[in-house]
Amino acid sequence: ENDFESIAVGVESMPKFSFLFALVMTLSMLTVGMVALSYTGYRALCKIQLGFLKKFTWKKKVFIFSELNESALLLGTDIKLQHKDGIVIYCVPGIEEEEEQLELEKEAAQKGFFVIPMQNELHRELFSLCKHFSKKKLYLFFISKDEIDNISACSDFSEFCKTKKNHLPRINTYLWVQGSDYASMLSAQEYSSMELHIIDENELAVRNLFSEITPNAYGDDDYLKIYILGWNKIAENLIKYLVSLGQVQNRRLKIVLLEENIVDKSAIFFNQNVQIGQVSDFVFIEKIENSKDYFDYLNQEFPNIDMLFYLNQDLRSLAELFRIKTRLASEAKLCCYFSNKNQYKELLGKTDFFQIQFFGNWKELYTDALIIDEKLDVLAKGFHQYYGKLYEDTRKWEDISLFEQQSNRALALSIQSKLYGIGLYYDIGDSVELFESKIKDTKILMKLTIEEHIRWNAFYFCNGWRTLTVDKNNLKNKNAKTKEHVCLVSFDELVTVGEAFEKDFQEMDQHLVLHMGKILQQAGFGVYAR
Repeated sequence: ENDFESIAVGVESMPKFSFLFALVMTLSMLTVGMVALSYTGYRALCKIQLGFLKKFTWKKKVFIFSELNESALLLGTDIKLQHKDGIVIYCVPGIEEEEEQLELEKEAAQKGFFVIPMQNELHRELFSLCKHFSKKKLYLFFISKDEIDNISACSDFSEFCKTKKNHLPRINTYLWVQGSDYASMLSAQEYSSMELHIIDENELAVRNLFSEITPNAYGDDDYLKIYILGWNKIAENLIKYLVSLGQVQNRRLKIVLLEENIVDKSAIFFNQNVQIGQVSDFVFIEKIENSKDYFDYLNQEFPNIDMLFYLNQDLRSLAELFRIKTRLASEAKLCCYFSNKNQYKELLGKTDFFQIQFFGNWKELYTDALIIDEKLDVLAKGFHQYYGKLYEDTRKWEDISLFEQQSNRALALSIQSKLYGIGLYYDIGDSVELFESKIKDTKILMKLTIEEHIRWNAFYFCNGWRTLTVDKNNLKNKNAKTKEHVCLVSFDELVTVGEAFEKDFQEMDQHLVLHMGKILQQAGFGVYAR
């Protein structure tokens, strides 16, 4: 076992013509000695195998994880299913680990993953791996449960890359944090060697939910009435998605927040996003959960509810909510958040909750389609490209700020909701003729244009931006440092703002809508009737 490290190093430096002989000898050694090897021996053998792979592999993609934990193993397993041409590598500490962690490593090994014990600091190990596989398509995951560790490791890796003469290609990098608003705090220049994606488990849960339902399917022509029971990070992400995806021309959103001490609990969120009231009405109701007053209020309000989101994971409350909905034959969409499906297993076995949409089970979130989601970035980059042509902005995708990248991704995520509102949807395909035909109708084109502007406003307001007053003596359209933009006004007011800049800002929203079909097509999607 003590010689495995030196063997691994020797393999990496071996001339290619010696590989066949070395491979035969290594396989012979493994056949004879595998039974006697300890798990430490297995980890070392992974390094030998990796030495061969660095020199000789037909695999096209390499997925490298900064840590092995349950979430990382779930994601790696799904990646292996979706990418047959990929290699999955987990970096683990070189020291002896606890039994629970060793069990994870053994499970990873059984699934055919590479478990590599680190001999150096994490950023050096990651650089070494990325350098050896630089001709492959690289994916790097900073997936520790501690967001500070993730940000620190990602920053160290980025800085270390800058000190090296041999540059790496831009690496698809996924950074786990506890709040997606970190995207506005991180500098794109600091992470210039990476295609950075901010991953927030709470945001993933909500995004996954809205890939299955759309707010546009509920409410009437005047109001969409939404009730959120409970306050946490899920509630914050729900609000952001609801005000972005629920925008329909001439319709107002009304969001009722029901929770004990809700004003105090939500104060930080609303102080950070002071103008969010421009795109939705908010009502704060303070009641103690499971009290008679709490259920009496809901019993009275249920006939007026279009969508209700229950977030507190209390089985008693959930059962009572379901009873009220059933008794009143309410058509309200009832969605219930849970982080662990086992909590509900017994209850789900006794009661038919077919009318409730459950969401949030973290084990279902760690998938290739939801986290890597390369089609989403194709759409986002497509919007950036067309937006750049209109604004004569020559910056490449990698040169724009992380916030601007997130803004383009938010636009891409809203497409399905927009199409739903005109009786369409997109899926894998190549024909967008139905969409192109629809937007020839000037009323439909104007409807989508106005809704896009309101959605854009909502995204900015939900990220702490405010309206910038037009100063004719010092014309500028935005101030990123103070989070202000002149276009954060109503669609009609864009005319006045545009006159000051001698530009048609309404046309710019319309420009994006007009090119939506082309962008979908180049990402491999077609548009179909619902």
